Amino acid sequence: MKPGPVQEATLPVMLRGGSRGFTVLLLGGVVQPLVGVLSAPLGYVWLLLVALAAFVVAARTALPAGSAQEAWPNGPGAASISYALVLPLVLSVSETFPLLQIVLTSTTALVVGTAVGLLRVRRSPTLLAPTGEGNTP
Repeated sequence: MKPGPVQEATLPVMLRGGSRGFTVLLLGGVVQPLVGVLSAPLGYVWLLLVALAAFVVAARTALPAGSAQEAWPNGPGAASISYALVLPLVLSVSETFPLLQIVLTSTTALVVGTAVGLLRVRRSPTLLAPTGEGNTP
């Protein structure tokens, strides 16, 4: 198969995605009190929606269009890194150690990152081109 721009799971690519996801998590957390004041129902689910969006942004950033099939682990890696970067902030404002929150959010990052990763390589043009049109093994 014709190689895509990303050949395999690489740490620099995952860190770039994780950084963008962290930015979304950080900004979403900063505006959460304002969202809660403007709309109480939205305020209750705001951080969940922000986390989902951040993990999608992280995974998409780590998997550019045309990524090779072997690169799908960049998605869950980047999503997990974004949560790992924001975790010290979460722990600094928690009165107790939020083990359940950490486990559930980490699992969500892995699931969302994996789903985005598998969808991104499935839609990869290098995988869709038939053999014989520049995509020979």
